[in-house]
Amino acid sequence: MYAIQELVYRSLGEQSKHEVRKTLSDSLKQRNRNKLFKNIDRLLNDGELSAEFAEKLRGVLGISRAELNHALDLTSQEKQREADEQYFNSLGPHIRIRTQGPLPSPLLAVIMTDKKLRTISLPDEAPDLPIEQQFQLVTATIKDYLKSNGDAVKFFGKISSFDFIPDVNTCYRFSNSGDLVSRKSERPSFPMGSIRIGGRSYSGDSMGNVLATDCVSPDSTKQENSIKG
Repeated sequence: MYAIQELVYRSLGEQSKHEVRKTLSDSLKQRNRNKLFKNIDRLLNDGELSAEFAEKLRGVLGISRAELNHALDLTSQEKQREADEQYFNSLGPHIRIRTQGPLPSPLLAVIMTDKKLRTISLPDEAPDLPIEQQFQLVTATIKDYLKSNGDAVKFFGKISSFDFIPDVNTCYRFSNSGDLVSRKSERPSFPMGSIRIGGRSYSGDSMGNVLATDCVSPDSTKQENSIKG
């Protein structure tokens, strides 16, 4: 259960989803009842709510704006962690290729469906090796890749560096020749959200290797609250 859902249950003193749904539907005033039920179900099932609905919900729950925003911030962080884990699990341990060229437009990203476009797969057991052996494996893998594919990626330009991502929380930077740049790990950044093209939704899982962002330092990013409309 997401933080925003826990806040709703706790504030209403209800135990079941059915009871919460009924209480909210009886308490919230909205002319379009179908839209109201849809908003309630999005909240209870997915932890999502619009800014307008959030303000109405705050009045019914009798909570402060600070309490609501805190729960929304926590929910956003929880959802991002889930998305990061899903994205990483779809790839397993891997090396991400960083290039000097710009990322393509979302439409081009969808067209270019090659899963290997900006990543190099590693054995699933790679993270279980001693750290020095992991680094040796990555260096050897990068050098083999460069020998076979050259130092540029089609559509993306010249390779600037590589990111070794053994798990969802760890990232090491390697140079464009395959040498370890720093033993200090950073936190990998994974694609967020989705886009819609021609009525279809494309998530980070389907576009990830093309739109993937680079490693980021843990203290250089801040979680931002976003409320889906």
